Amino acid sequence: MGGGEEMETVSSQPRWRMQKFKVLQVVLQRLRDSENKEASQPGFEDELCNHFNRLPPSYATEVNVLQPEDVIMHMKLLHRAEDPTTRPAFEVRIVQFKRNVDAQTSSGSIKMSPPTLPKGGGDGEVHFSRQFFEIAFSTVDEPKLLNQLTSLLSEIGLNIQEAHVFSTSDGYALDVFVVDGWPSEETEKLKDALERKIPKIEIEDVNTADKRIASRLKIEQTAKALQEARVRVQLLEEEHAMAVQEDLDLASAATSSPQLGPDESVFKDVLIRLSL
Repeated sequence: MGGGEEMETVSSQPRWRMQKFKVLQVVLQRLRDSENKEASQPGFEDELCNHFNRLPPSYATEVNVLQPEDVIMHMKLLHRAEDPTTRPAFEVRIVQFKRNVDAQTSSGSIKMSPPTLPKGGGDGEVHFSRQFFEIAFSTVDEPKLLNQLTSLLSEIGLNIQEAHVFSTSDGYALDVFVVDGWPSEETEKLKDALERKIPKIEIEDVNTADKRIASRLKIEQTAKALQEARVRVQLLEEEHAMAVQEDLDLASAATSSPQLGPDESVFKDVLIRLSL
């Protein structure tokens, strides 16, 4: 599956972190303003922060802040995906999908805009046609997962109009598709059809998947520990340099002051400290 983070330069990292932080704050505030019960639970803000941190920067730019409940739904899907008995996890809902016909395009090509990001104004006319559904999947991330999901949707007779593909830092996938082609407006029938097709997705066996995820987490923990160790070593080196400078200043003062005279004990103490 695609959806990994883009390569980031050192200078661009703060920009991505700031973008995530801004979107997170907007989502949190909108949930609180709507008196969402889950957002009022103790520890929710930390859970929301962890959710954004485990997903790539593209998630913050593509998620719909006007519908902050989407984020809660994504959090629940990823949580269900962590349990081998409830993955793959998915949700289905009807959405309004805008088709903007660009008046300046002579060919009359149709530009599809995200279903959850309403855009007003502009030169193009906005048309609503057909019934669109949003299908969100979450399971263990695998290289062939996206191909399997698109094939599954095609077998049911669905046409993919848009896809948002994300990979978490701890080995899970969150894939959101906007589709049409389903002959009914009943989401339950579409869910039933997906339930019948889902077992055909070749997901790793539980032990292999859990071992791979545990291995990735161990690597991340080791990398974090190494980074912390580097910081500690740097602090120790700075403290040592400061101590050496203080000793040199002390030795210089002892030799230059006529009042002190040659005090051998001072020189011995300095030499001992410098040798440490």
